[in-house]
Amino acid sequence: MNGNYRHVQRAPLCLLVYVIAVMFLGLGLVSRAEPVIQWVFPAVGLLMLILAASFHHLTVEDEGDRLSIGFGPMPLFRRSTASSCLSDRCRPVDILDLLTM
Repeated sequence: MNGNYRHVQRAPLCLLVYVIAVMFLGLGLVSRAEPVIQWVFPAVGLLMLILAASFHHLTVEDEGDRLSIGFGPMPLFRRSTASSCLSDRCRPVDILDLLTM
């Protein structure tokens, strides 16, 4: 591999996750009568905002001897695979591999 490949794939579904996260934050701020909702909904909303920002796009980049795979723009889930592992002998990378790094 010569190191000049870079591909970014956008994910418009994350916009739906942003809307749901803002809805959780808003409901948590408005619902002051229920103490559980007052504390749980904003926490869930913030977690969803972080996850939505993590899965905004997928970037695959050739780094010469390695192939870098990462979700972004927040760098929570990234993986780098040796180019020698790209043959039929190695198993493909799945989402569980990215989560267990």
